[in-house]
Amino acid sequence: MMTPLPVQRRPQASSPSASQTTAASGPVVIRTETEWLAFIPDFRDGLTAFLGEVEPVSSLCDLSKPITVIPIDAQFLAKPGGAFGFLGKGSVPFYVYDVATIDFCGGELSDDHIVGSGTGRLVANDHAIEFPNPSSPPSYGYRLTGRMNLVSGGTANVSGVVKWVANPSGKVDAQSQLTVTPGK
Repeated sequence: MMTPLPVQRRPQASSPSASQTTAASGPVVIRTETEWLAFIPDFRDGLTAFLGEVEPVSSLCDLSKPITVIPIDAQFLAKPGGAFGFLGKGSVPFYVYDVATIDFCGGELSDDHIVGSGTGRLVANDHAIEFPNPSSPPSYGYRLTGRMNLVSGGTANVSGVVKWVANPSGKVDAQSQLTVTPGK
């Protein structure tokens, strides 16, 4: 299963702040920044997007190289009934590769497979964080929309989504799709 990787390789840019409400008066919101790395593989079109880091995935997989992860705004919500939620938003760099894989550091996502790079808007959410509760259906995922410069020249619009859903047997599967449309 694909899991976004919160990475803490540098000090946080800001400290968390909580709203001035009590549990009895409504939800408590904690706002902070978090670093977020994610992948969007698309086996239908043979593509994978890597997002959140300035450098390509080859830097992430080589632990001797420094990486620069771009923080996103994060909100954690504690609801009066005890449920928790998460919303993350931000502008992040991304790379698109001409291979579909979930073996992200297996060598397939080498720099010579990059078809383009750009900046996009990431929105990640989890409406009801469970610690794990097998009887609850999943409620989380993330979406990327942006524009990239193609290695071959020109630009393309990029839209990608990953969401986790429960199949009829109750097993949780990740569904992902990445669409690249040539720009004008």
